[in-house]
Amino acid sequence: MSAETMRALCKRHGLTIKYVDHGVEISHDSAQPWQHKRFTVTLARKGAQDYGAPITYRMGIPVMAKPRETIAERQRRERKHKREIKQRVPTVDGVVAALFTDASSYDSSLDFADYCDSFGCSQDSIKARDAYLACGEASKRIRLFLGPLFDDFAQAMKDY
Repeated sequence: MSAETMRALCKRHGLTIKYVDHGVEISHDSAQPWQHKRFTVTLARKGAQDYGAPITYRMGIPVMAKPRETIAERQRRERKHKREIKQRVPTVDGVVAALFTDASSYDSSLDFADYCDSFGCSQDSIKARDAYLACGEASKRIRLFLGPLFDDFAQAMKDY
């Protein structure tokens, strides 16, 4: 299966999204600052209860410093990224794939310590603990939302 198959599966089962675009921003919540668009997304399925509370969905690219780059060069590069990012909008298959990715990072971990080992983060990190718990919540919610369709989407994710 491919991205086209995932799109077709979303369409066939009536999955839709509604989103609010919050614009382009730079986050410093990881080792590398990254420029992205932030959306609040609500996922819905025809004939079923909505996914639940809206989720924050971010699309973007890292803003990596280049060796010997002047401030003016970095600002020019960031403006170019901002123009490219402004064109992007979330797709239903992209949102579903992101939720499955978060869910699988939780599901494939035995516990928080295993999660930290897998992603190279400290077990003393509050951010890592919050991410682990958020992935666990995504796992629970995507299973409830898709119900009996979960296995079909999980199969489609293997080649997405």
